[in-house]
Amino acid sequence: MDWLSNSVDEPLKSSLPCWKVVIVDDDEEIHKVTKLSLNNFQFEGRNIEFVSLYSGAEAKDYFKKNSDVALTLLDVVMESDDAGLQVANYLRNELNNSYTRIVLRTGQPGKAPEHSIFEKYDIDGYKAKTDLNLNALKQVLYIALRAYRDLVKIQHYQKGLETIIYSIADMNQMENVLDLAKGILTQLKGIFNSEHTQFLVVSTQGLAEDSAEIKWNIIIDRNDAIFIDNTYSVEPDSKLNEFSKKILATKQHVFEKEMYGYYYCSRRNTESVFVLESVEKLSTTDEKLLKLFVNNLVITIENLSRSTQV
Repeated sequence: MDWLSNSVDEPLKSSLPCWKVVIVDDDEEIHKVTKLSLNNFQFEGRNIEFVSLYSGAEAKDYFKKNSDVALTLLDVVMESDDAGLQVANYLRNELNNSYTRIVLRTGQPGKAPEHSIFEKYDIDGYKAKTDLNLNALKQVLYIALRAYRDLVKIQHYQKGLETIIYSIADMNQMENVLDLAKGILTQLKGIFNSEHTQFLVVSTQGLAEDSAEIKWNIIIDRNDAIFIDNTYSVEPDSKLNEFSKKILATKQHVFEKEMYGYYYCSRRNTESVFVLESVEKLSTTDEKLLKLFVNNLVITIENLSRSTQV
């Protein structure tokens, strides 16, 4: 049975979060075969987490409570001839979930003609169970997961843009650089979907009232943004801190696995390092946006700091 080739191997381990795939089918054998067939499947270095449901009613209850499903492999005929179609309609039109990809599977293709199904329902595929061999099943996952990934990225960009717009509106109310730093961190979390972020400004002349004696660092690490003087140390052995030191020493952008580091020196001789730790590889557009964002952030901090000193 070609479905099960290489399926008994141990699954590849990954530290990245899994793609959640829900199987909705009243046939236990379909669940077993699907899971065994895709035992070692990975997409962009992430494994699959399977959830097994056995009726349309059970699926509706699950989707009502879980909105993070990348793909559902959905049987059409279960407790009724159109149980799967009811679930698809519920997901799209009642829960307003346009992100989860839906691939219908049926053992009785004649019950619901393919052209009418695609016309009436927002789905990504309609397959006869007998046609889903191992290669066909993998193709379904690649196409669906790519679509889900791109939709989620668009959602993150939208949230980030909303945050930026609100931040700009409130800019005149910010009384110090600390408030700005916290606002920037919130924006970056929304744009790049990252909780692990550090921004370090090492001022030689730009931010200090007395540049000969006082030097300031601004550290933004996760939820905290604080001023510290240059003798203070924040988790010196942490990965983010060590990575920042490397960038300052080389005065260059440094990219390593899941770590993106940018170096910038302003006209006022303020050096800055921005480090983003992301489980997802940044696109070329992401990298350009991040560089532009960091450069403008340093200029804004310098100008805001100078205005508060007047």
